[in-house]
Amino acid sequence: MKKILFTFSMIGMMISMNSCLDSGEQTYTGNSEFAYVTRDNNGLIYARTGSFNMITSPDLQSLIPENCYFISYSWSSSNGYTPSSDNFNLMNVSILGDPSETQIPSTSLIMGEAPEELTTPVTIYFPPAFHSSNFFGDFWAFSYRWKKKEGESATLKFYKADSSGNESGSSDEVLIDIRLVKTGTGTGTEKTQDDVIAVNLSQLRYSLGPLTGTTTKNVPIRFRYYEEGKTTPTTTNTSYFMTVYVN
Repeated sequence: MKKILFTFSMIGMMISMNSCLDSGEQTYTGNSEFAYVTRDNNGLIYARTGSFNMITSPDLQSLIPENCYFISYSWSSSNGYTPSSDNFNLMNVSILGDPSETQIPSTSLIMGEAPEELTTPVTIYFPPAFHSSNFFGDFWAFSYRWKKKEGESATLKFYKADSSGNESGSSDEVLIDIRLVKTGTGTGTEKTQDDVIAVNLSQLRYSLGPLTGTTTKNVPIRFRYYEEGKTTPTTTNTSYFMTVYVN
């Protein structure tokens, strides 16, 4: 999983394209792309990838919908497309490797304050893999590094902070606290561990407005977490946006 540190910031650039000039055939290769797996109205399982392709294959039908994976695949124009029942043209791809082995751990946003005792430092790499709409089912994926001892495991938890705590002073901005939670009894020397997690922010979308409408707005989101060597949490300077309906 160490490769995630290099690929997450390149979301949308993980796919290489070749055009075979002699035959006129186009080919695409996706290398360990972040992907959200879902199904259409008839039960066909397909994936929405970080390069904004929509892909399907017999090898994807065993994956669990409404989860995220790293998927490698290839496509050529001779493979064509399969129309989905929800009116998308899905690329018929060949899956490289076994995507069931690269399912990304997931969690859900907690609509409440982070416990004060959760102050274990963590390195989080920004930007996350996300889309301002619900293209990825409102999953936002984060790559992170933490200090691990033998016998320990860890995960990230996400909490929606009280809006009055927003440092920008904007009533529209959402502040999300990220906290590293360790479990297990650690022994020996600390080593660095690289992991990834996808957090489902659909609950946040539900709280910000109706699910359908004619007018939208972009809600800024910033993240706050504890870094190594600091006693107070760090808030990201950059805002990331969720597009929601107003009416």
